[in-house]
Amino acid sequence: MKVTSTGKIEYDLGANLLKMKDVRTPDLVVDEMDIHIEKGNEFIERLLDLSSLAKGNGKIPLAPFYALQQAPKKIESFRIRIPQESASHALEAASGDRLAKEGIKNVNVSFEDENQMSLSGRIHRLVDIPFHVSGRISLGEDHKVRYSVDKMDLLGLIPLPHILRTLILALNDISAPKEGFQRDGNSYTLDLQSFLPEKTKARVDRAETEDGFLILEGKG
Repeated sequence: MKVTSTGKIEYDLGANLLKMKDVRTPDLVVDEMDIHIEKGNEFIERLLDLSSLAKGNGKIPLAPFYALQQAPKKIESFRIRIPQESASHALEAASGDRLAKEGIKNVNVSFEDENQMSLSGRIHRLVDIPFHVSGRISLGEDHKVRYSVDKMDLLGLIPLPHILRTLILALNDISAPKEGFQRDGNSYTLDLQSFLPEKTKARVDRAETEDGFLILEGKG
């Protein structure tokens, strides 16, 4: 994760908490995030151990970093914002080849007011035909993000479910385990846990759209 603007990142040794506030990356904005790292204080103390530095001829020991990476983690609380531009770029980067094979291109994601999300683009069938899919973002009782399709527009006779299925499968193949995406009629659910590193736990308690952002809030 490349940080482009850092508000505040600190580690609380007493609570074993990595705290982030107002951190910006090219893909998202972390308004707040507290991550509990099991035995994190021990890893930090090993990292700062002067005797280890002496044994390494002044070089920073890498073992604590590896141990810290593998340690079980629980996201105590978080609030992140994902810009619609990042969602569009991620879709293209993750599944561009698959979409191109199906003749789908120029796909854009738009996060609109009142939890509305739309997908637009073009599909090539002799000529490029524009399509537009609109729906609503919500959160299920199982803390999974749900996208319910309300309207599908296409200037032609190509069935829209084919386009939706291709978009979902393209993401499913590359970005998450198969259990991460589920379809129920015209609704699709996404389990955030499927995207997290192994030994990291979190759940979403709020999913809303606002000012071109998808806002996710939750805890472990």
